[in-house]
Amino acid sequence: MPVYHEQDISTSLSYSENFGRNLLEVQLSRFYKSFQQLPGHPDVPGGAVYPGDIRFSDEWEFQSFEEDANHNGRWDAAETFTDINGNGAYDVGEPFEDVNHGKNGVWDPGEYFVDNDSDGVFTEGKDQFDSRLWDAFGEGKWDDAENFTDKPTDLNLDGDYDDPGEQANGILDLEKLPVASGDEGVDETEAYFDGDVFLGEPFRDVDQDGSFNPFEPFSEPGFSNGTWDPGEPFQDLNGNGVWDAVLDEFITCDCPSNHDLNHDGRYNSPNEPFPPNMPFIEGMTVLDYNRNGKFDLPNGRWDPGEPYVDENGNGQYDNADGFFDRGYEKRTYYQDRRAEIWTLKGSFTSQVRREHEIKTGLELRYNKLQMADIRYPYYRYSSEFPATGPWPERGVFRDFYTREPIQGGFYLQDKIEYGTMTAKLGVRYDFYLQSKDLTQQFEIDPNDSKVTEEEFIQLVTGQQAVKSRNRVSPRLGVAYPVSDVAKVYFNYGHFYELPELHFMYARPTQFGVPLYGNFNLDFMKSIHYELGIQYAISDEYALDVSGYYKDQFGQLNTYQVYYQGAERNFFTNIDYGRSRGLEIQLDKKRGGYVNGYVNYQYGYAYGKASAEQQNYYDALNLGGFNYLALKEYPLDWDVRHQLTLNLDVRVVPGDHPRIFGVRMPDDWGINLLWQYGSGFPFTPDRTYPGITSQLQGRQTPTNYLRMPARSTVDLRFNKDFQIWKTNYSFSVYVYNLFDHKNVENVYLKTGRPDTNQNNSGIIAPGTERDRDPWNLGPGRNIQMGISMDF
Repeated sequence: MPVYHEQDISTSLSYSENFGRNLLEVQLSRFYKSFQQLPGHPDVPGGAVYPGDIRFSDEWEFQSFEEDANHNGRWDAAETFTDINGNGAYDVGEPFEDVNHGKNGVWDPGEYFVDNDSDGVFTEGKDQFDSRLWDAFGEGKWDDAENFTDKPTDLNLDGDYDDPGEQANGILDLEKLPVASGDEGVDETEAYFDGDVFLGEPFRDVDQDGSFNPFEPFSEPGFSNGTWDPGEPFQDLNGNGVWDAVLDEFITCDCPSNHDLNHDGRYNSPNEPFPPNMPFIEGMTVLDYNRNGKFDLPNGRWDPGEPYVDENGNGQYDNADGFFDRGYEKRTYYQDRRAEIWTLKGSFTSQVRREHEIKTGLELRYNKLQMADIRYPYYRYSSEFPATGPWPERGVFRDFYTREPIQGGFYLQDKIEYGTMTAKLGVRYDFYLQSKDLTQQFEIDPNDSKVTEEEFIQLVTGQQAVKSRNRVSPRLGVAYPVSDVAKVYFNYGHFYELPELHFMYARPTQFGVPLYGNFNLDFMKSIHYELGIQYAISDEYALDVSGYYKDQFGQLNTYQVYYQGAERNFFTNIDYGRSRGLEIQLDKKRGGYVNGYVNYQYGYAYGKASAEQQNYYDALNLGGFNYLALKEYPLDWDVRHQLTLNLDVRVVPGDHPRIFGVRMPDDWGINLLWQYGSGFPFTPDRTYPGITSQLQGRQTPTNYLRMPARSTVDLRFNKDFQIWKTNYSFSVYVYNLFDHKNVENVYLKTGRPDTNQNNSGIIAPGTERDRDPWNLGPGRNIQMGISMDF
């Protein structure tokens, strides 16, 4: 898991002064935020590593399925031997430890095979030999190490491998496997013995070595005639100094001393498949691990009764559980972001006439943004532009910069009151000044043939760089009584907002499928309309009904062009969104002990994209930018129905109400808040059950399905009291009182938060990893406290 470090520091200084009918307010504030994300340490829980500690992908070692000769899922080193002549290599006849389960992957003399041509000898290409089943344990042949891709390691990053310890070592290093070095994590099962064990037929073990040897093994370094000739090396198993053509005894007869249990005329060894006519004798011919009374072949999984290695000591067999046992996360990120923001705000309000209240103000913001970002540090950096910052040789995406843009705004508002009508007329001016260090790079030097990063962005986007932007936005609000108990109100306004600044400044120091920032991003615009009526039902109850209409223009997304023969993606103001809704609220504002409100909202939000990078990722998933959907669809935050109930009970000091005849204490309160919302939308996977009829080419209908509805009840209680002229308040907060399991996220294959197991349209129960608590909202939380007022 990644490791995070985050810090926020805020300070502010405010000043206000009344000058008769005028009010002056000034505030100066500083906000500092730092955020650091480091790859989690593969072996130290809670620990972290830096990009320079991660192994490069071109130093990863590999072993293919074909190179794993005995298919045991791991690399096997060479069998140990005694080097009698001291030449550093194994020579035929030297003693060795025959332990590697015949990992040479080919038929050796004495191993079982299916004699298809019935000639009594193994013929390559004709006879059948299954190396997974019949490549014998201890086949009497020395086995060298299995093949694999051995890589050196550039420990000091000097570009060569000539220092001690950097050369390839002839061993498959687990820490250099892709799964442990950053490609993905390792999820291992506990080791186990798969299937029952065939013990082989009985025999008389003359040489007492525990295995059946009809003759002593020999090798033929010269001409091979299939028999031992004087002078040829052999293994003297019984130590008598001569080669024995007959060694262990195997008797086949219809007599009490018979060894041939299945009467096939030959010895059946433990390395052969269990013969179909072999007697099933527990402890003599078979080790029946699961005690089912029959011989079980290996099936690739652990079955109850089969021996296993209890590595974690929990007394049970543990399969792969979806949680990585070691290795870095697949998408390894390093990030160190810092932002320092100074803000100066000032406002001046003046009641110039009885009908007009003028308010004006300004805001000036200085930003200092520092970014250090490396993604996929196990790949070597390769791009048109030189890398800056630490570890310059690493990363597919690199982003190092310091930018200091300035933002500001000025507004003017007139509050007009004529009779019973109230209106607010306003206008706001927003501006943005590009970071000075960046604007200095905008000018293209005709005498310099080298293209700078800033020139490159202009060429890719087709946009000329601008040093500043500004916008003017009008605002209007009107309220007019239509009777003594009802009034109509209307609000209209234009609003401008800059995109998050890091979308402007992401540098082109990247490769792969690049996504560039765009320093020419414009303000995003939204237009709001609201029309409503407020009606006083009685002195205690009021009804408010309103409808709203909102259009959003210039929303951020990515666009793709081909430049210099390659795909280039960049951010731009390309998208549109809209939302409409109706809101009804009933308030009880005064009178008695009980107050509160009921609020209902019906709304929808449609658009082209729910995230700034949606086009980029959708194009990758669908296989091209031309497959993107062109129509609008529900956005990720589209919730059709929302209902809120707020009930507040207050007893003032000195009042002791009676409930069912019982005198209650004074100075306390209870607040109950119930919030209900219909489910958020989600886009199902193409394998989701029943989705086939809805597929549109490569596209699945975006946000076609809904998650379950959400419901939360929060309770707050407080009791105020006084001791020695000091006021105290005891409070209890209970969030999610009924511990409702609100679904926040679902698996796209199943539409459920607790399982990702979709087997050809059949949803199976989830694994422990599937039951991710992140998919559910917070459960019940109880907080108690006491406060004191001096």
